[in-house]
Amino acid sequence: MIQTAINLPDDVVAELCRRAPQPDQQVIIVEKALRFFFAKEDADNKELEILNRYADELNREANDILDYQVIP
Repeated sequence: MIQTAINLPDDVVAELCRRAPQPDQQVIIVEKALRFFFAKEDADNKELEILNRYADELNREANDILDYQVIP
């Protein structure tokens, strides 16, 4: 484990201290938050990758559907 220092807004630090008064508890919360953030970002990137992979096909389908619409 590496020890590091980060700067956080006062209100975030106050809430962290309120929810986790002990430094060990604070480390656990920050670690969980970062792991959640990284996992979510990875999942979002995978979804974007899938959309990009099928973008041409999806666009063709959308254009095909629009061809059937009648605008009054």
